[in-house]
Amino acid sequence: MTAFKKNLEYMSSDGSFAVSLPATVLEKMHQECIKTLPNETGGILVGSYSEDMKFATISNMLGKSKNSILRRSSFTRKGHDYLQALNQLWSKNQYYLGEWHYHPLSSPSPSSRDSETMIKLSLDKGLNCPEPVLIIIGGGKNAWSISVSVFSNGKRIVLS
Repeated sequence: MTAFKKNLEYMSSDGSFAVSLPATVLEKMHQECIKTLPNETGGILVGSYSEDMKFATISNMLGKSKNSILRRSSFTRKGHDYLQALNQLWSKNQYYLGEWHYHPLSSPSPSSRDSETMIKLSLDKGLNCPEPVLIIIGGGKNAWSISVSVFSNGKRIVLS
């Protein structure tokens, strides 16, 4: 059964950041969540930016890597399984946009660990993604919720 049927768009209150999340990508995340319930899962977000770099369009997500650690209240992405896929996508103007993960039967609000991780990623010059997106899916069964944030200059910006 498809839980998500329409494309979603999120924007910061000041209009400086926006994210477009197609229903097809959200449904792929949802299916990953169902498979791993009651454990967390996650992966990376791939897509492109507008010319002014303010609007991110997510075109795909990659699920957990094979060495990731899935627990009831934590998800740790391990390994370098994504490098080859990201290099191929880069040549098609599709880029790493951030991270996504699942909080099973819980709120989609980022934990302090989630926020710390995203701030570190935003400051990682080698990653070349100064404003990564974090999407968290919370809930389960018939009650799903989503939070979308951008991390910029060491701060979390909530999109709604």
